[in-house]
Amino acid sequence: MCGLCGFVYKDAARSGAVGRVLHGMLLPMGRRGTDSTGIALYGPPEDGSFVLRARIEANSGTPERVLETLERAGGVRDHAMDGPNLRARVDYDGDLGDLTDAVEGVPHVEVFSIGRSMEIVKEVGDANDVERSSPFAGFEGSHAIGHTRMATESVVDVAHSHPFWARPFPDISVVHNGHITNYHKLRRKLENQGHRFATGNDSEVIAVYIADK
Repeated sequence: MCGLCGFVYKDAARSGAVGRVLHGMLLPMGRRGTDSTGIALYGPPEDGSFVLRARIEANSGTPERVLETLERAGGVRDHAMDGPNLRARVDYDGDLGDLTDAVEGVPHVEVFSIGRSMEIVKEVGDANDVERSSPFAGFEGSHAIGHTRMATESVVDVAHSHPFWARPFPDISVVHNGHITNYHKLRRKLENQGHRFATGNDSEVIAVYIADK
């Protein structure tokens, strides 16, 4: 049992407090998924840059190495750390899969998303736990999707939380409730085609499948 929600302004030119709306939706849905909570937020597209969201293991001493990696890749316009969570606006004109691999080549780092308009934030616990670790309630944008997870098989940690990014493509994210019965077959097939998985969560295969297509 998990909880899923979403919000979109039908007028393509409109934006508003989607972070506050999703926070209000996710809190009561915590009863359906007590293990973790995550949100994919969509704001105005960045002009010529990408927004990277990543988690750096606390006390690892590696944020500087991540920023150095991003500088070498193209440059960092600005960045902020909320505890172990990094948000950085970066200049880059290459393959996002290569950029992700370079950043995750730094020890103790996991990239949640890279997008022109999408930012993924997630945490073990409920929507208030996400807000404390990666404040999102003040986010202004056009749409968002959220998820509260009740783990049935894979481990309970931030990495296995939804949403999943369809790396390496910007701005595509997936939330899912249910069990994928042919997960192992699909995963082997996609791995043989060169795709990489970051977790053992069966729902991640949906994002990788979309990326493959």
